[in-house]
Amino acid sequence: MELETIDGIINVNLDSVSLKDVSNIISKLSVDAGVKDNAKTILYSGSINGYRTGDIATSLSDVRIIDNTFVGKFLADDSDTSKFNKLLESAIRNEMENGDFDISSVAKGLRDKDYQRLLTLLDDADSFTPESLSEAVKLASKGYKFEPTKGAWAIASEQFIKETPVGSEIICLTAEADLTRTWAQVEIPTALKYLPENQVFGGYTIAELKSVYNSNGIESVQNLLKNKAIDITQNVKVHYGTNGKVVGMDASNLINGTSYVKPSESVFETTMGDIRNYISDAEMSKLFPDVNFENLSELEKLQIRQLELEYRRVNGILVKLFYK
Repeated sequence: MELETIDGIINVNLDSVSLKDVSNIISKLSVDAGVKDNAKTILYSGSINGYRTGDIATSLSDVRIIDNTFVGKFLADDSDTSKFNKLLESAIRNEMENGDFDISSVAKGLRDKDYQRLLTLLDDADSFTPESLSEAVKLASKGYKFEPTKGAWAIASEQFIKETPVGSEIICLTAEADLTRTWAQVEIPTALKYLPENQVFGGYTIAELKSVYNSNGIESVQNLLKNKAIDITQNVKVHYGTNGKVVGMDASNLINGTSYVKPSESVFETTMGDIRNYISDAEMSKLFPDVNFENLSELEKLQIRQLELEYRRVNGILVKLFYK
């Protein structure tokens, strides 16, 4: 198999390739996102209010995101002709057939159910059938892709951070990020180690983040950046459809010059700041005992919560006016 790397075209022997080879290859794939050096870099992890932050990132224009790089497209390709899947599955199959496969290399990338199934399959590795070997390879491949510190996307993310242009401000869409995943475990430490001190990462300079790290450790840096990510998304607009599900998020306020097309299926919109100030179902039921809140549609619940929030705001203004 021929692959294009930053060092040129390489030929990979699929009959002998290993996971270590795959990791080395990924680290040599281009992380150029095809934008100007001063374009903002967007890092994302998890969801915000149930909506994938990756979808928010890809809705922004003229930004540097890993999805738009060669390595990002290479890893994301799940088509029948995917070179990455063929490369990865060949490496895992070789190691399983040779008895060299180490499940720890993929364990943290799998859900517990899949991990337990893979363990069961590997326990019978001496009597693999074509079907059981194929299932084990598929499970291990999924685990390798999403292993948070040494898997495919983790390796690509490390290179992506290392190659951040000096003039690129880094914005983190990580308000609800899992701190055991790649953003916290790989991207933040890589930034602290390799980026210049005046580089802006998540609203702080690297120098400021290093100061926090030196005083209180990496967890303090992770939480500081996560809290900042909550702050910067307060004014992100959230669009809901008739079923009360999020159909889009407008984060164009974070990027100068970025436009956003309101989803045609949007029937109600608010902001993340407002959503974070909504009261619970139980509190709503106490406020409106004559309304069977549980029988309302999800959209109706959202609309009532918004009205209740607006009432609190108006009431607060009136109190200030008349009792100052």
